[in-house]
Amino acid sequence: MRKFWTILITMAAVLVGSIFTAETALAFSVTGIGQAQYLSEYGSSEIKSLDVDGEQVVFSRDGKGNLHLYDQYKNTKYMSFKETFKGMTEYSITRINFQDPKMTVWEISVSTGHAGTNKNYWIVGKKNGQWVTYVSRTSLENMGGMRGYPTVYGRNENGNFVIYCADHKYPNAGPYLKMVMFWDQQAEWMGLKVI
Repeated sequence: MRKFWTILITMAAVLVGSIFTAETALAFSVTGIGQAQYLSEYGSSEIKSLDVDGEQVVFSRDGKGNLHLYDQYKNTKYMSFKETFKGMTEYSITRINFQDPKMTVWEISVSTGHAGTNKNYWIVGKKNGQWVTYVSRTSLENMGGMRGYPTVYGRNENGNFVIYCADHKYPNAGPYLKMVMFWDQQAEWMGLKVI
């Protein structure tokens, strides 16, 4: 009798999980990833980029090593990214376009000259006209990433955006964590799933 109920409960859990996935998760396919652009102490201090709706935005690095996101005329500051690392840093900024839903986000990664490791990571975009952070270093830490000397990078894999976490100190070990991004329709927010 106990075995019967165990099987029944297991089947119910699988069914509920399937319904939840079908109703809340969308395909969220990558339609394009731009070439990474860099802002460093000795290079460019400003990048202009277009979103999926044609709005131009400006990423600008200040003299203290912090990054700011402005409108195209730099009249309105949308977001700021404070970097606490004391030393030479470089920002890598990559535009990513998605469909289902149609949207543009930017992957921002902060690398240091020391061992080429990532000190910070964000994925930002607009939600209901407001700029928001969808993924941050804290998001990755909660998933088990950013350990040791972290190297973090995103890739388009068959239409899915996959984030890799590796340890720069052990390059031959390969990534120790892979996460795929998805869109949760019910929450209207990006999610990460370990794969």
